[in-house]
Parts: sequence; C-alpha cells; structure tokens
Amino acid sequence: MPAAESQGQREPLLAVGMPVYNGAQWLQESIEKILSQRFTDFELLISDNASDDDTELICSRFAREDPRVRYRRLESNQGVFRNHNDVFDLTSSKYFKWASCSDLCEPLFFQRCIELLEARDEVVLAYPQSVIFSSLDPKGVVYYQNLTLEDDRPSARIRMFYDWVGLNNAYYGIFRRSVLAKLMPCREARRFEQNMMAELSLYGKFVEVREPLFYRRHEPGSTGELLQGDARRPFFGPADAELGYRQMFARRLDKFVMPFRAPIPLLEKLRIELDQLYRLEEFGRLLAGKIYAIVRRLS
Repeated sequence: MPAAESQGQREPLLAVGMPVYNGAQWLQESIEKILSQRFTDFELLISDNASDDDTELICSRFAREDPRVRYRRLESNQGVFRNHNDVFDLTSSKYFKWASCSDLCEPLFFQRCIELLEARDEVVLAYPQSVIFSSLDPKGVVYYQNLTLEDDRPSARIRMFYDWVGLNNAYYGIFRRSVLAKLMPCREARRFEQNMMAELSLYGKFVEVREPLFYRRHEPGSTGELLQGDARRPFFGPADAELGYRQMFARRLDKFVMPFRAPIPLLEKLRIELDQLYRLEEFGRLLAGKIYAIVRRLS
C-alpha cells in the first residue's frame, strides 16, 4: 500500500518512480534536478536493486532530508524490468513518471507537462523535447522525435509511433495513470516498453512540450546505453532474464494482439493489423497488399 494512503495523507498529484542499480556515478545530480522542480506536488520513490556501490548512502540521505523522497532497498537484484513495474505498483497518484538515475530534468519539466494533462483529458502522455548529452558534450543536441500523436484515429497514432519511436525518450514523460494502469505490468524483457507505448497510443494522444526540458545521458554506464546493450549484465537482473530470440518473437506477436485488447472500433483494429503485416519485411508487404486489394474490391 502506498505510504500516503497508509498514513491517511493526501496523495500527491504526481509520482516519480526511479528504479536504480549501481547508479552512484550520476545519481545525486539526477535526484537534485527532480527535487528542484517548480512543480512541487509530487513524491519520488527510489527502488534500489541491491546496489553494491554508494547508491544506498546517497538515497538514504535524500530520504532523510526531503519528505517527498521514499527509498526502498531490495535484498537481491530482481532486474531492471521488474523494478520498473514495482515503482509503478507502489504508487497511486493521478499522474506517473519513470525517472532514470543518469538523466536530468530541467526545473519546468513537471510543470509544463502537468499543465497540459490537466487541460486536456484526451492526452495520455505529455513529454518535453529531449537533449542527448554526455560528459564530453554537456550542452548536447536536441533529439528530434515527432511523437506528438494528435490524430483522432488510433490507427494513425500507432502508425506514426512506429515510424518515429527512435530512442523512445517520450517514455520518460508524464503519463495519465488511469490509462497506463490498463497496460501494466509491462512484460519483463528488453524493449517491451515500446510495445506498451504503442498500445497506449490506442487509448489517447501524446503531446510534446516544445521546450528542451529533458537531458538524456548517453555514455558508458548510463541507463540509456545499458538498455540498448545486447550483452547480459547484472543491470538486467537474474540469469533467466529474457534477452534473446524468444522475447523478440513474443514482442512481435504482442503487436498483433494489442489492437484487440483496446476499446477501439473493429475497422480501426483491422487497419492496424494490415499495417503490422506490411512491416514484416517483404513477405508482410506482399501479403498486406493482397489483403488490401481484396478489401477494396469488396467495399
């Protein structure tokens, strides 16, 4: 049960979940940036995957000094994916955000996104422009990613998501919990968060705040680099973590299943399935083309 509920306190409007494993190198700066937000009605839950560096010392100090910070330390490393699920399950605010221990949020990040979500009920995800940076390039460069998905048709939104997803920086935006909860927990395997985001686009719109308020670090040891690596590392958790062809097949299969879980018209579901077929390289394009020709003759 979330701490605010158990103590009879008012739940903050936003919960920020930070799963971390051996993040001491950049963790302090990341937490400081979160706590310096102009928007203050939030809690920060840090879930430590049995780190063996100074992560525990850093997090414990912040938890003592700021009542918005909750810290829990796991006895064993359960892996980054399960930890991502846990920080969502252990909070219950109206809005939710995942945070990385190596990335930085500018002071207006939370305020701009919350303002947009409060003003527009049809928006399920608000995120700012992202800047890719490193220690060698602290100013960084704005990463162009057109994930503003405002079309009224779910089939158009998910198609654009697949066309533009790239680094998936929007995953670190702010979600409307009531919708995100319908898709959680996320499957515990690499890149299944992309499937979750794609399915989320069937439920509502994504909007980008046109200000560079999110700095995503890309260098050895950062979360962004670790998530893209193919080698099995302690970061991914137990030895049986899915990192191979089995999870890749399951991820592809799930793309065909998700339209039928969503509350959208049947015709929209069929449009999405045709687009999915088209994306299965040459065979998929050929098959989708034939089905499309048949549909046109029948309509």
